[in-house]
Amino acid sequence: MPHAIELVGASKKYGNFEALKNVSFAIEKGSLVAMLGPNGAGKTTSINLMLGLRRPTAGKALIFGDDPRSIATRRRFGAMLQESGVPQLLKVTELVELFRSYYPNPLPTDQVVKLVGLEEKAGTLVKDLSGGQTQRLYFALAICGDPEILFLDEPTVGMDVEGRRVFLRAIRDFASGGKTVLLTTHYLEEADELAERVLVIDKGNLIADGSPQEIKSRVAGSKISFTSGAPLDAAALSGLPVSAADVSDHRVTLMTNDPQAVLRGGSVSQPDWTRLMARVFLMQTRAEMLKFWRVPAFAFFSLGLPLIIFTFFGLRQATQPLYPHAAITVGTYVMASMAAYTVGNVMVFSFGMALAIERGQKQDLLLRASPLPPAIYLLAKVVNAALFALVALIVLFVFAHFTASVNLAAGTWVTLAARLLLGSIPFIGLGLGFGYLVGPNAAPAVINFVYLPTAFASGIFIPVNQLPDFIKGLAPYLPLNPFVELGWNAIGVNTDRAVSTDVLYLVAYAVGFFALALWAYRRDTAAKFA
Repeated sequence: MPHAIELVGASKKYGNFEALKNVSFAIEKGSLVAMLGPNGAGKTTSINLMLGLRRPTAGKALIFGDDPRSIATRRRFGAMLQESGVPQLLKVTELVELFRSYYPNPLPTDQVVKLVGLEEKAGTLVKDLSGGQTQRLYFALAICGDPEILFLDEPTVGMDVEGRRVFLRAIRDFASGGKTVLLTTHYLEEADELAERVLVIDKGNLIADGSPQEIKSRVAGSKISFTSGAPLDAAALSGLPVSAADVSDHRVTLMTNDPQAVLRGGSVSQPDWTRLMARVFLMQTRAEMLKFWRVPAFAFFSLGLPLIIFTFFGLRQATQPLYPHAAITVGTYVMASMAAYTVGNVMVFSFGMALAIERGQKQDLLLRASPLPPAIYLLAKVVNAALFALVALIVLFVFAHFTASVNLAAGTWVTLAARLLLGSIPFIGLGLGFGYLVGPNAAPAVINFVYLPTAFASGIFIPVNQLPDFIKGLAPYLPLNPFVELGWNAIGVNTDRAVSTDVLYLVAYAVGFFALALWAYRRDTAAKFA
């Protein structure tokens, strides 16, 4: 039977700096192991190799004998990272339910929330949690899938004494089910209290491997002595990670505890993978929708701004013919123009802004360590953006019908919506490119700087024949021009190009934008996960 966790001759270099140097060890199933060392010793690098977040320069990392980067392997472990992020506009239970969907046999949501002590915050948005509560939420996300292996990277940093005590008890409770647990820490007392085995890493080298007692005998133990301002009793020290305390008047000396860990074996059944992937997709799409609708500014600019622009450009002469003897009214023409602007805007902003924010908050780190398939993650975003764009179109159509007397046959409304939704695929690629190239603070300005002038130059707000001459020559080759022509053609306007030609232009742009997005994605992931 393969080891649960194994590093074999693992080394990792960042440029000329060697963070890990030919480290080898194996951890058996059902073990509770602590990796001890000072800051910068190589603990986090080791964890990242075992999670598949980084690739070793030499050697290999194995989980149950398999590559940790595979989706199948990631379903077998959970991780609490030292630095990561989650969507701030989801509630605690919503986020737990989302991460549960990534795993084949998850724990019940209520059980997870209770185990980490967040019952009273179950309906609270993540952004409203305190630092200690956020740490407990990350622990909940690590254990909610009932993983066989649990990785915890410096899990108690920043916690107060009581929070740390509750947290360590939760780790023991979870491990008591026969789980394999590996946590990193720079506190010997913490390793002694939890672990049955301690790995000591310093300057990228594994310098010791043994029981807590053996490690303490090698380093001669840790003793803290101080003089208190007032006499202390045992109750005042009950929350501290100590095994012994000697109090003599105002003089206090503290020592550490012996470990206590009793583990049992366990097994995991395998569900129907098709149903599992369907559940993951539905939960991920739900989470994406909640994030959208809980950002009022995005909802306003996607739903409300097109109505305002339509009011300025389309209502004054709404019922007048577009040109003498034309069957198409000004209101209908402007409505089709704004429909194209709206759909393109939703696609570019939803992908560009969402990805930039997720990267800025380091949400991608935790997702990378989870068994969420990238294809489902992307598909959920596409479906959510398409649904949001469809809602925006319906709102615009209804508004135009009642305020500007825009009356179209049912088939024409459907054709217009279908063409714009399908034709928006290139703008998904453009949004992905923006998302991986710019940061969260710069993304709104950069996207607006590119998208809005392009919309004007493409004839969406002002007919092309009324634009300056140098823009007239450029307009047919801008991506929004063939896109809006699909909309105009759907309502019966005679356009400069055939629909098939517009489609070919959009296909070419789709290839170019997705190639840009792929390059940007590889550039970003190489910097973070190489």
